[in-house]
Amino acid sequence: MTPPTLSASELFSHVGRDDLAALDDLIAAADQLSRRGRCQGGPLIDWLEPQLHPGGVWGDRRLIIFTEYRATQNWLHNRLSGGAGTKTATASTGGHCSATR
Repeated sequence: MTPPTLSASELFSHVGRDDLAALDDLIAAADQLSRRGRCQGGPLIDWLEPQLHPGGVWGDRRLIIFTEYRATQNWLHNRLSGGAGTKTATASTGGHCSATR
């Protein structure tokens, strides 16, 4: 016989304040690490700034970066986008039709 499905509150009823505090610490650490430059990505970002955005002004130069992994593309896109509402980076995959590339 298959055991009944437990609700989330039943599964986690044993989680105490210390556990929740430890989880908050882990979430904060993960957030901080995700904002740090990675070994390969940090130097690229450092190089791009003076090349494409000297003195805080966008010039006419553009750059295409090819990545092997989608996770790398997502990380670079997030780092280069510069925040909500900006259009400093565009991500494209081979799956896009030619009109949207």
